[in-house]
Amino acid sequence: MNSKEKTAYHEAGHALAMIHHKRKFEYVSIVPEGRFLGHVRVNEPGREIYLGDLVIDVLVLFAGIAAERQYLKTKYPHKKFNESYFFNPIRKDIHDIRELTRAFFKNEEEELRFLQWVYYRTDQKVIQMWGPIEKLAKALLKKPVITYEELQAANPILN
Repeated sequence: MNSKEKTAYHEAGHALAMIHHKRKFEYVSIVPEGRFLGHVRVNEPGREIYLGDLVIDVLVLFAGIAAERQYLKTKYPHKKFNESYFFNPIRKDIHDIRELTRAFFKNEEEELRFLQWVYYRTDQKVIQMWGPIEKLAKALLKKPVITYEELQAANPILN
């Protein structure tokens, strides 16, 4: 396994979670940019986030981590899912999730329960969508940037 493959599965998880939840994006890429090995480019300046959106936004961010975990065949990290995992600012996805969730919860205990619940849902969804995630990851390894429109046109990749 190499980091490019791991990145392809990670970004495919994000992209397909977005498509599943009817969220548009410009493209998904495994071309390194700055300190990031890949990314899904979203252009939604100034969008307000409501609680229903929060669940989907956090699920989309967790989908990359869950797809990477599934690809690496690591177990669901029950014991790791504590403050040190969810409140770790080193992972960009975790940092972004915390930026979204902080304002919605009275304390870290509530926030942690919410994050555990959403991650479990995300993990189950990634397992259900594994076939399309794998197809998209393999497509990204051949063509490192795929637009939203290309994914929509290649509908079989999503089935």
